[in-house]
Amino acid sequence: MKLTEAVKWFENKDIELVQVYEYSDMVDEYHVISQDVKAGSLINKTKSITLSISEGPNPNKMVAIPSMVGWTSDQVLEFVLNNKLSNVNVSFVTSDGMADTVIKQSKVGNLARNEKLEIEFSLGEGNALEEIKLIDFKKKSEFESIFYMKKNQVKYEIKYAFSDSIKQGYVIKQS
Repeated sequence: MKLTEAVKWFENKDIELVQVYEYSDMVDEYHVISQDVKAGSLINKTKSITLSISEGPNPNKMVAIPSMVGWTSDQVLEFVLNNKLSNVNVSFVTSDGMADTVIKQSKVGNLARNEKLEIEFSLGEGNALEEIKLIDFKKKSEFESIFYMKKNQVKYEIKYAFSDSIKQGYVIKQS
């Protein structure tokens, strides 16, 4: 359950809500991980209920970063998302390397998820761009969206806005 839904449940009840925050790779940020009173319990004499709330993935957790030279952009994107890396900068350059493959990366080895990692991809030798069909970015992460734009050499502008329903760092709408 989302934290906002849990808070609403506690409204007009004579029970104190205690929130304890912890990192979780499995439970989305600001969702309830667990509670100290079992669901279905009678609570007429309960003074407080403690909810463990997810802060999302631990940004300081160490991840083994392999050499990705030669990897395709799809392989890199999957690795970044699966390992919940939060500070990756990608660039795409014209080079004699095979198109859509990593030609350079800034670090290899153990890195914290929030430590900066730069990855450079080859666009190949030519400047001829193929026509692309733009995808729907709504509910995709900012990283995935920027990755797609850079890969396809699409000029973009980012504007930030608040949403009650879409998590921070994800696309709300596109022009």
